[in-house]
Formats: sequence, structure tokens, C-alpha cells
Amino acid sequence: MTVGLLLVASRARAQGSVLSAAEVLEAKLMRQIGPHTRAWIAQEAAREAQMQELTEAAALSAVRAEAPMLMDRRSRALETLSNLMKKLSETSASITQNLP
Repeated sequence: MTVGLLLVASRARAQGSVLSAAEVLEAKLMRQIGPHTRAWIAQEAAREAQMQELTEAAALSAVRAEAPMLMDRRSRALETLSNLMKKLSETSASITQNLP
């Protein structure tokens, strides 16, 4: 085993897991490629992580922008419900008052 593969294997053993065939293959491939390619792969992984963070931030921003509108809709729904309950109460009182 090479140093890189030994490092991956020792980390896996320390975590109590067994290396999958894909992990072994990846370690062998990383050993065979040059340092420039490894650097490029690392940069691409970092870019991918950054894009994921931006996507999550955009989703959070959209939810925050939507929150005031949703609160307004909730407020109007509660007001409508309150008005309906008030009308029902007034109607009930009126019917009760008109009974002989």
C-alpha cells in the first residue's frame, strides 16, 4: 500500500469502518494522478461546496422575504375568523332575545 492508501485505511479503521471498493479505487487513482490534478480536484470540490452554500443561502433569503407576506395573510385570516365569530355571537344573542 502507498502512503495515501495507508492514510485512508488508517482513518477508516480508526472510525471502525471498512473501506469500500470505491474508496480503495479512489485512493489508488489519487495516487496515480499528478499533484496538479489533485489540486484541481480539490479546487473543484471547494467550488462545489461554495455553490451549495450559496444555494442554501438563497433559499433562506427567499424564505425570509416571504415571511412578512405570510404573517400578513395569517393576520387577515385571524381577523376574518374573529369577525365571523363576532357575527355568530350577535346572531345567537339576537335569536335568544327574540324568543318568547
